[in-house]
Amino acid sequence: MSVRIDMIVSNGHGPDPRVQKEAEALVEGGYDVRILAWDRELSYPSSEIIQGVRIERFQHGRQSYGALLQTWKGLRRFHRFAYQAMRDDPPLVCHSHDQDTCRVGLRWKKEGRGRFVFDAHDFYWTWLTMGRPKSALRRLGARFLKHRDRRYARMADLLITSSNGMGGYPGLAEHYTGWGADPKTILNLPDIGEISSPMPDEFSVGYIGNVREVEMFDHLMSAIALLPAEKRPNLRIAGSGRSHDEVKELVDYRATSLGIQAVISGRYAMNQLSELMSGVALQFCVYTANRGDFKGDVNLVRAALPNKLFESAMMGRKIVTISNSVMGDWTESNGWGWTCEPGDVEHLARILGDARDEWEQGHHSFIMSGDVPMWSQEAEKLRLLYAHLINQ
Repeated sequence: MSVRIDMIVSNGHGPDPRVQKEAEALVEGGYDVRILAWDRELSYPSSEIIQGVRIERFQHGRQSYGALLQTWKGLRRFHRFAYQAMRDDPPLVCHSHDQDTCRVGLRWKKEGRGRFVFDAHDFYWTWLTMGRPKSALRRLGARFLKHRDRRYARMADLLITSSNGMGGYPGLAEHYTGWGADPKTILNLPDIGEISSPMPDEFSVGYIGNVREVEMFDHLMSAIALLPAEKRPNLRIAGSGRSHDEVKELVDYRATSLGIQAVISGRYAMNQLSELMSGVALQFCVYTANRGDFKGDVNLVRAALPNKLFESAMMGRKIVTISNSVMGDWTESNGWGWTCEPGDVEHLARILGDARDEWEQGHHSFIMSGDVPMWSQEAEKLRLLYAHLINQ
């Protein structure tokens, strides 16, 4: 009989790319994997099988993202659902994706029912201050969540993170090591194979991903406004997220006044990535850097290594991202594009102008080239980590 693993994730798993990739990698290794997800918007089937991975979704009334009290109550109900599902059909391993599902995993371990894996995609506690970094109440809550995060990391039988340091800037792994934990890094690389995507006929800047921040798009539009009219790029934005509607309103309004075209769409599936990227010449990823950045706390944006970087590289797209960061170090050391400090609109405008000039010299040669790491390597690392976990 194969070893059972239950993965727990607090979104609807539509599917969540990192969670699904890891689950499929373990299924390929002979494990029996089930994902327990919280479908708070009632968007998906209550149960299904995707690529050999069983998925069961908790659906208890429609609930929007962002409301703190409702989210806390909903999480408690979801935790009870997940724990009971595990009691009814016990796994050997509870694999908790992100901090907000670790309560179930740690309980499973402390009761002697099985192993506890903490898969830290990012620093969950920094989300609480996003958009309201000066809120005293939210900062207090973030401190509490940070304390819990450290405890879960130390108690886990296996701690997985998504970035190592590079170029002198620490990644998530180094921060957890500083807390006395023993992290193992699995990079969130795209699992899309060798897929090409033709360049657009006109120079365009794109953002294909989760639309969470308004400020970064405000900076982008302000930078475009500094360019001569004939140098201004078109825009292609795709992805759902908490700020999608606000960003769409902002970009549509300012694009009209700047005389450029802006195409903005919502949620997409990974098999649509190549088509979406065909409308993009340069990927824009200069996130604002205020998540967790107070009184010596780690700065998630500078420590993280988003999948978007590797998706862009896989599709041959150069990228402009945040400087003084792990993502920026990857970009500069591999020659994958440009870096810029958040809010430095004048520098961003110069980068956009330089990129436009380079593209106009021959946009087919503008395609980024070079070796891109593949998910298959990380999948094998994950299977080896699990083999050690099961046999220890």
